[in-house]
Amino acid sequence: MKKLFAAAAMVAMCQAAFAEGVSVQNSWARETVGGMKNGGVFFDLQNDTPKDIILVGGSSPAAKSVEVHEHVHAEITDPKTGQKAMGMKMQPVPGGLKVAKGETVSLKPGSYHIMLMGLKKPLKPGDKFPVTLKFKDAKDQTVQIEVRANNAAAKGGMKPDHGHEHGHAH
Repeated sequence: MKKLFAAAAMVAMCQAAFAEGVSVQNSWARETVGGMKNGGVFFDLQNDTPKDIILVGGSSPAAKSVEVHEHVHAEITDPKTGQKAMGMKMQPVPGGLKVAKGETVSLKPGSYHIMLMGLKKPLKPGDKFPVTLKFKDAKDQTVQIEVRANNAAAKGGMKPDHGHEHGHAH
């Protein structure tokens, strides 16, 4: 009976998320290595609501905070030499990530992504954990994230040592 109730509750949650018109697909996180205190989460975010929505952040038991970040081309100063050069910098998205009605935005390596700040433990391949996404103009949505090995994640565009400044403390 408990299994039947749990299954019915799961169907109801899925229907509520679908009725809301915001869906998350292809979610995953990159494995962390070498004492990394932050991690990345990636997915496709589809907005089938009749209005624009904004992903403003989130929460997860896996990290102290969850932020929406982006990679941007910026002038970066080498801390050892003081020389300036153009490169990639990771930073929070001011005001959140807008997803227009009827659009899908891909959060992926080297682009928009979710940053797990202050990981409570390393992310290992096969681990699963929830992330609750917080929206302006839409209901919060909790998704399960599975951790992939870095060799699998690298196929998405970046290796663990991806050679850019993060713009926040590690």
